[in-house]
Amino acid sequence: MGPSKTIKGWKDFQKIVNILKKQKFSVLIDESADISSVKNICICVRCFGEVYCQITSNFVGLIQSNEDMTAATIYDKLINSFQTVNIPFDNVVGFGSDGCNTMFGEHNTVVSRLILNFPGIIVQKCISLQLYFEHRYLEHRLQSSECIYKSLHDPETKLFF
Repeated sequence: MGPSKTIKGWKDFQKIVNILKKQKFSVLIDESADISSVKNICICVRCFGEVYCQITSNFVGLIQSNEDMTAATIYDKLINSFQTVNIPFDNVVGFGSDGCNTMFGEHNTVVSRLILNFPGIIVQKCISLQLYFEHRYLEHRLQSSECIYKSLHDPETKLFF
């Protein structure tokens, strides 16, 4: 986890790691595959930044793998990424991700493993993706309702009812 030690970003990464070792934070992850079928897991954290006295979001790693991205694989890679830099996973108070079945399904998911191993962790699905699907569903329903309304108020239709 983290940038190459030869670039300037390494010092910033070390600052973030030192903060995460001392205080509570939330983890945000997303997984995807690129055009060459290499799977990637992006890891970000949100914590209270004492420098600016506000919540800050920081990118902390991109993990690449050729393995299948099962819930077990993602969970293990997430835990290992924090263990590699000695960040205590007990400092994690929240977890957020998109609502895919691998992350948030009912059984054998990343969330079910987190809840089992870290009772009290707060989990949150990505609200924007959820809102998008709800909008698409309701948009279809609204169009159907408008058709019914228009047909009931059509002068020719009123003659028959």
